[in-house]
This record gives sequence, structure tokens and C-alpha cells, in this order.
Amino acid sequence: MINNLLLHSSQQGVSKGVMLCLGSMFIFALQDSITKVLVQNMAVAQFVMIRYWVFAVFAIVWVAYFSNLKQALKTSSVGLQILRSLLSIAEIAIFNLSLRYLGLAEAHALLAVFPLIAVALAAPLLKETIGWHRWLAVLIGFIGTLVIRNRSF
Repeated sequence: MINNLLLHSSQQGVSKGVMLCLGSMFIFALQDSITKVLVQNMAVAQFVMIRYWVFAVFAIVWVAYFSNLKQALKTSSVGLQILRSLLSIAEIAIFNLSLRYLGLAEAHALLAVFPLIAVALAAPLLKETIGWHRWLAVLIGFIGTLVIRNRSF
């Protein structure tokens, strides 16, 4: 009986995880679709600024409600946090600018290539050991992005 209860709660957790993943993918796709429409007639810098201000307000309210805001803002490496923030802003701005000139499928295909390139470069640059199953996944990922790119024309 205990095994049945554990199995049932485990299945609920998996189902909840799948639903949350599908929901987040839908929200990101919707967000990118709205972004594509808005950046056609709006300056990318203005759009990114509005996006980050809205997110900052949401994050501050969330942390203030569920945690300690002063503790959340404490860091030992302010410079690295600022650099990370600037790189994130630049990445979002470049992606939004790409949506002005590319289709959604093309832009997402390019975005999907970056982690694959990071894995592929980890072996020669970082001397990481990458197993055959990861190399196979990288190869399949590259093929998938080519399929996306060729289907989008």
C-alpha cells in the first residue's frame, strides 16, 4: 500500500512537471510572438528597457513578499553581477533585434545552437571529457536546427 501511495505521488509530480514545462514553453512562445510584432514598430532598446523594468518590479515584489529583500540583494562580487546583467540585456536585445529581420523559427533555431556549440567547444577549450552519448545529442541537435532552418523558408 505504501508503495502504491509513493508511486501515485511520484506520478502526480511527473504530471505536474510536464504540465509546468508545457505551460512555460507556451508562455515563452507567446512572449516571443508578441515581441516579434512589437519590435517591428518600436525601438529595440525601448522594448528591452520596458521588459526589464517590468521584470525588476515583479522580482522585487516577489522577493519582498516571500523572502528577505536585503539578504537577496547581498553579493560578494558586485562587478560580476553587473557584468552578468549587462550580458543578459545584450543577449535579449540582440535576440529581439533578430526577430525584426528573421522569422520566429529561424531565431529559435539560432538560439538552440548556442548550448550545442558550448558543449562542442568544451572538449578542446576546457579539456572536458564528453561521452559519445553527448556527442550524439549535439549532432542530433545540429541536425534538428538545420531541419528548422530549412522548413522555415
